[in-house]
Amino acid sequence: AFGAYASTVSPLTVDHGVLRQLVRRLQLGGIDGTKTAIGAGLGLALNRLKESDATTQVLVLLTDGVHNAEGIDPDSAAAEAKERGIAVYTVLIGRHASGQSVDPGRLERIAGLTGGYAYTAEDQQALVTTFQDLLDKLERSTIAGEHVRAELFFLFLWPALLLLLADVLLRSTRLRRFP
Repeated sequence: AFGAYASTVSPLTVDHGVLRQLVRRLQLGGIDGTKTAIGAGLGLALNRLKESDATTQVLVLLTDGVHNAEGIDPDSAAAEAKERGIAVYTVLIGRHASGQSVDPGRLERIAGLTGGYAYTAEDQQALVTTFQDLLDKLERSTIAGEHVRAELFFLFLWPALLLLLADVLLRSTRLRRFP
């Protein structure tokens, strides 16, 4: 997430449930939105991708404005992404009235330089379509890891509880112990 500065919301993960939960927790006003630090956002994402050993690496830059914050220049961050073979896909979101500062040219330049694609999404449906198109363009890969075994304890829990209940019932009737 980035506004006047960039911060990490989640480490690299393939756990979509965790990502959805973290994105739901994001709130407007939680980040200083007086400026837009696109360069810092790209730089932070590039640093995070150093932790990955994936053969194909991709960044998706989702923004509603123009880079107007101090710090890393987005073009130099894009040049580093190109040097490392990382494609950057940019998505400009929202309707922008005349007088609002947006720079679609810079986003197109970043995407073009890195081998990505620049999108514009004016509403929620366009954003969904954009991400679907983006997912269709990306290379599919399988994730190697340990197979997660299904929890099977409940198969033993219910019979054990039934036996315990039978024991309690039988002790209070004919099979009661006498001292």
